[in-house]
Amino acid sequence: MVYFPILIYNINNAKLIIIFYLSPFTLHPLTNHMLSEKIILATWKMQLSISESINLAKKIKEKLKNHKLEEIDVALCPDFLAIPAVSEIIQNTNIDLGSQNVFWETKGAYTGEISIKNLKHFGVKFVIIGHSERRQNLLESDRMINQKIKTVINEGLIPVLCVGENLEQKNNNQKDIVIMKQVRSALTDIDINNISELIIAYEPIWSISTTKIKQEIETSEIEYTNQLIKQIVMDTLSPQKNISSSEFKNKIKLIFGGSVNSSNIVNLMRQNHVQGVLVGGASLDAEEFTNLINNTL
Repeated sequence: MVYFPILIYNINNAKLIIIFYLSPFTLHPLTNHMLSEKIILATWKMQLSISESINLAKKIKEKLKNHKLEEIDVALCPDFLAIPAVSEIIQNTNIDLGSQNVFWETKGAYTGEISIKNLKHFGVKFVIIGHSERRQNLLESDRMINQKIKTVINEGLIPVLCVGENLEQKNNNQKDIVIMKQVRSALTDIDINNISELIIAYEPIWSISTTKIKQEIETSEIEYTNQLIKQIVMDTLSPQKNISSSEFKNKIKLIFGGSVNSSNIVNLMRQNHVQGVLVGGASLDAEEFTNLINNTL
């Protein structure tokens, strides 16, 4: 529990009264450990109310209570207002907590933004950055994304960089150029020595289940793109230091996001360069999400 002081000044009696308010939420220290070989991140976007988020977190916790999850990292990424409650629910479990966004400054006059200090307070471990919906709807630029990644790395959390092309770029054979620009811009002026762990999620916009133009993607294309991303990362960071394959494997994980479900997860995880998934719609159903996890084990 956390105690917050509330100051009340009684004018008639000229007394200053201090009342300590007992917060229902506990300050959760971040536990550092190396990422597992497999990663499953559930992003609930803005799909659930607070009560729905609480109920879903409880159901997932119950269904996973007998899973040790020793070879897999599972994290829930609710919206900001649900983070405190979900943090309490998954405390002392093998389920981690993630955030769908963060601001690049830790404090200041930035109306409506979220400080990484507050995310750390509730034990957030992963921070999603540069999701296509934020790039499109909120005009989040490459420079903003780069600043956010630097902040997350400096604060000891794990950034989850999202990259991916839209349908027009794909049809015009611009995908590789788009991916190269997004990755290079995101990692500008970042020292490989400061990176503890970094996740890069390839999420082609045209394959996301919530888009009107959703199309299926072949696993061979996912494998090719993640190999491309790996090479771009190596080229971007190598001027500072020659990165060995083992160092890359330990520090940087490549995952996929795009209509991932319990049916296609097995084939996705068979790919050499796919070490995990970013799950949207399928994570909103406890039964489907736990089936997805079971099919990954």
